[in-house]
Amino acid sequence: MKALILLVVMARVTAVSENATLIVERDAKSVEVKLAGVEITDLLGARELLQWSVVRSWVMLEGTDAQAYVYRSPDAMFVNRELVERGYARATLAGIEKPLTVPVTYHGQLQLGPRPTVKTAAPAPRPRTGSRTSRPPAKKR
Repeated sequence: MKALILLVVMARVTAVSENATLIVERDAKSVEVKLAGVEITDLLGARELLQWSVVRSWVMLEGTDAQAYVYRSPDAMFVNRELVERGYARATLAGIEKPLTVPVTYHGQLQLGPRPTVKTAAPAPRPRTGSRTSRPPAKKR
């Protein structure tokens, strides 16, 4: 039985393979690293995003030799989560998706119960000021 070795290393991404795995240069060798915790649902979109965002960049790999969580350097973008958030992959492990939070704004206390009735007077009618036409009056003959 082969023991799994947990690794945290920095590596440079050189390419993206056909099945949306990263090819990184580590210890002067090209190594294929699969993204851990995600299942690719849109292969073309995932490859394009990976090509655009991490090829020729340094990344931190956290995981085993076969699968890893990938963080882009220097901004620490979590590549696995980015694929899920953009809809190119589905999360298969906990911690990949952001926790759901609902933004709430506090507007004071809620007062339940019957509301007081307020009687208001009807507005007074407006006086009429003419014939309501924009034509000048007809000339007398």
